[in-house]
Amino acid sequence: MNSGTAPPLATIIHDRIRAAGGRIPFADYMDLALYHPDYGYYSAGVVVLGRDGDFTTAPEVDPAFGAALAQFAQRCDAALDHPAHFLLAEQGAGSGRLMADLLTTVQADDPDLYTRLDAVIVERSPALRARQAALLAAAGHAERVRWADRATGTGLVFSNELLDAFAVHRVLRTAAGWREMYVALDAAGHFVEEPGPLSDPALADYFADLDLLPPLDQPCEVNLAAPAWLRGVAAGLERGFVLTIDYGDSAARLYSSLRPQGTLLGYTGGRVTDDPYSAPGQTDMTAHVDFTTLEQTGHALGLATVAATRQMAFLVSLGLGAAIAQVSATPSSDRMASEMALARRARLFQLIDPDGLGRFHVLVQAKDVPPARWPAVATLG
Repeated sequence: MNSGTAPPLATIIHDRIRAAGGRIPFADYMDLALYHPDYGYYSAGVVVLGRDGDFTTAPEVDPAFGAALAQFAQRCDAALDHPAHFLLAEQGAGSGRLMADLLTTVQADDPDLYTRLDAVIVERSPALRARQAALLAAAGHAERVRWADRATGTGLVFSNELLDAFAVHRVLRTAAGWREMYVALDAAGHFVEEPGPLSDPALADYFADLDLLPPLDQPCEVNLAAPAWLRGVAAGLERGFVLTIDYGDSAARLYSSLRPQGTLLGYTGGRVTDDPYSAPGQTDMTAHVDFTTLEQTGHALGLATVAATRQMAFLVSLGLGAAIAQVSATPSSDRMASEMALARRARLFQLIDPDGLGRFHVLVQAKDVPPARWPAVATLG
């Protein structure tokens, strides 16, 4: 593929590589592929969510996920003594389904909190903002939600499967020192990988802060954007909680022989690919989140760790187990109703499947809230 016949985004990346002197860090390539304002995967309106889409997130499985987070928001509200304005901010809201289900539950269960909500979505993609607005309007919450570039106030800031889609640097520790993978072009105009020196000294500092080193000659990903994101969140949060749900692991496990090829993957049409270069703008790219760095960054910012657990334990502590029991215990002589109940039960189990969504990591952090006031959530899992 050369720039004369390449799709628009590939041509733009070609031009960026040439303007940079022949290569760009992989993180710059990934950021363009996912977030270019006109042709990026998340910006061009090509994302398909749900069971028939590129990937399925927990909110798309069943409204119970949003209902559980509504219960958590109510606990946070109580922990903060029911402020006059409760910030409920979602960072990267996808289709808008999670915010819609959460608001619907709060409106039904706690009308007082609903009237005090300052519901905010921080969303980088204009295409997704439009999709979210349409869904929230259809759910009857158009007047309750606003969009902003930054969320400020007292309350809860949350994200679900956001940080895994931040652009990552790809690095390699060799006997001669650190190397970083760049994206260059071969003679035919195809994207190729090329090693070079670190583009940012923060990449070496990242491992120094963790006090660990990955195995020699093993590729790994470094997400410098995640701690930067958390710094922005902490700066805007006057008092309250940060809830981060994503797939990832501890740094000790991520940067070990357990991940000999790193964790970078692409997803398109429900299929997994290990080629990030074949269709930029048409393929989602993700890498596992380093939750150790999130905790360490949080501590430096004054964010105390309330809970570091798994989605299965977190949701069960918020009542999902009781919801499953209720569905299971409701008999019906109607065949269709019985089949619907079984299907619902299967969806609820999917949310806590220890081999699937249930193994996702959940990190709850608190700012300026004494431990005695922290909301009750599972701390093991």
